[in-house]
Amino acid sequence: MRVTSAIAAFAPWRKVLRELVWATATGIVSLIAGAVTLGINVTTLGMRWQTNIADDQTQHYLVAKAITDVPLLGPNDRMGFPTYQNLFFAPNYDPASAVFMMFESLFTDNGVLILNVYHLLGFFTVAFAGYFLFKALRVRRFIAVFFALVFALAPFHFQRIGFGHGFVANYWAVALVGILILMSASPKTNPFEGWVQSGESRAMRAWRRWLPIVTITLLVSLSLSYYFVFAALILTPLLAVRAVIVLAERERLRTLLWPFVTLASLLLFVGVQLAILSLDFGDRYAQYFGERSAFESEIHAGKITTLILPWIGSGFTALGNITRVYIGGSDVSIFAEPPGSPIVAAGGMILIVIFVLVRLVHTRTGESPTALGRFIKDDRANVFAAAFFWGLLFFTVSGLGAIFSFVVSPEIRAWVRMSIVLVMLALGFFAVFIDQVLKPLKIAIPVIAFLAVIAVVDQLVGVRTAIDLQPTDDASLRSFVSDAEQLLDDNCGVVQLPLHAYPASGPVGGMSDYNQSLPYTLATDNSLRWSYGAIVGSIAGDYWENVTTPAQFAAKVADSGACAVEVDLAAYPDDQSAWRDLVATVADPDDPAIVSADDDHRYLLFTVDAR
Repeated sequence: MRVTSAIAAFAPWRKVLRELVWATATGIVSLIAGAVTLGINVTTLGMRWQTNIADDQTQHYLVAKAITDVPLLGPNDRMGFPTYQNLFFAPNYDPASAVFMMFESLFTDNGVLILNVYHLLGFFTVAFAGYFLFKALRVRRFIAVFFALVFALAPFHFQRIGFGHGFVANYWAVALVGILILMSASPKTNPFEGWVQSGESRAMRAWRRWLPIVTITLLVSLSLSYYFVFAALILTPLLAVRAVIVLAERERLRTLLWPFVTLASLLLFVGVQLAILSLDFGDRYAQYFGERSAFESEIHAGKITTLILPWIGSGFTALGNITRVYIGGSDVSIFAEPPGSPIVAAGGMILIVIFVLVRLVHTRTGESPTALGRFIKDDRANVFAAAFFWGLLFFTVSGLGAIFSFVVSPEIRAWVRMSIVLVMLALGFFAVFIDQVLKPLKIAIPVIAFLAVIAVVDQLVGVRTAIDLQPTDDASLRSFVSDAEQLLDDNCGVVQLPLHAYPASGPVGGMSDYNQSLPYTLATDNSLRWSYGAIVGSIAGDYWENVTTPAQFAAKVADSGACAVEVDLAAYPDDQSAWRDLVATVADPDDPAIVSADDDHRYLLFTVDAR
């Protein structure tokens, strides 16, 4: 009897374990596919990835390296000499990513390797979370695995890695947003409702009710700010619509309690995080992105055309060329990131449009005799279709995103990133359609096989032509920094020319933005302190501000106690005197102590005179 009871008690955990195994296997397949598609191997995993698209990747390597020195990304005196860099205030990363990279830093202090591993594991985490989303939709396992892989290997993922937007690329929280939508829509769609009601006591039912709400909303709140804002923007109207339905149908108001608690829990966790980040801690006096204008939401919003069309790296070259022609000829939102929709997701979007039109004119009541008729009334399909159209209003140019920017805040300006939420909703809708309407295995399996061929060709075949990572070992710069570490005393302050503000100050000559963070990022023993990196809008960031004359430079160098000056010649392609006049006040500009070994002898290091 005891053995039978023990087996019965363990049975639910066996099911959980089985699902974890399937989710893990899905994640591993996604990780391998992502690595092979990008051409990443053991050698290139330890090299710095760079593209011709954007400079943000360099900044994220800095964040990864800083985590090895300052676990909570607080004041880091290795940068921002003679003060420090404080990345705690900078919304370049999300807390969940910071914690994960802190874990990686237990095994290595190589910031380049930490970020690259984080990039690859993003394929795993998105597929892992995606599997549970599609299982929450109660579709069959092979359908859940397929759509989780399509979601994790979406062009959006590869494009964000190409842009250097590593934390945007790790969009596992979007899958959790889908689960929150199901939890909030109604008890019929809540994937945890059966588990809650099976609790043997009132206390156990309450515990089971609270656990998924608190856990999932906490995780979403710790993800990238874009994703928890998108979650709140979708859940809020869902709750409002649910309230209208309750009033119209004269249902009990208590049915609104748990959807309200879900939204309140998310807002509470987000509010606490934002309240902490809003503190100045005696350093910051201006917002990190305080210069953003509400009008920027117009140029960084998405277009329905590019949402539906294949991405430019699609293996279906003829279709990708149509997108290229459209992008090249359109003058609307030319600075917006591409939405990165898979063809499979675009198919789901088209189905949603047809579904809504049919739903508006469908007047029959009662149980339908056909699978298609039952699908039209399916709660999961209806809630995902409604959420899709609401999200589309924020995504599109001159949509609700622009209104939000003017009325609430312009900080969330890249509304085109709502595309990955729309992709998730479209894939979820498509998965339910196949599971319900194409129910027989002799139909469902060939359809999934056909869609798998489309997905592979569309999403993987052309990635390397569209996303060229260009791994580099930085051998010359690494050697230069190593020589500087051997030459200079520990804690020596190195003033970096040109004096360049952090962050987002743009390129100077041939020096790209954030390039001055590389000596710190590539350092071997971190014995030196570099002047670049103190955040604009903080007391620490003011030290080198407005230094324009040789006399001012000499005074600041003397006051700081710096022992060396490093010059990036790429920043001075036409005016060598600009740096020579500054260096001449503290050292002999014709006698550098170290010259980098690259063909252009790009980097020079001068030791400051005793005077």
